[in-house]
Amino acid sequence: MKISFRDAAEFLVTHDNYIILIHDRADGDCFGTATGLASALKIIGKNAVIASPGKIPERLKFINTSGVAVLEGKEAFE
Repeated sequence: MKISFRDAAEFLVTHDNYIILIHDRADGDCFGTATGLASALKIIGKNAVIASPGKIPERLKFINTSGVAVLEGKEAFE
């Protein structure tokens, strides 16, 4: 399904709560993008949580997640 930038922006503006799901054994692209999206949503007054089915690898702990909730493992899906 293809949506326009305007439709995507309207969706983001009209909803307040987001769960950003990432894949297990996340890499830098995955976790960095999720963190950036969550941070951008928070800047415009939205609630965003990153949920991962597994632990975030230690090598990615340098990515600044301040102000963004990151749920890992079973905790993310309870």
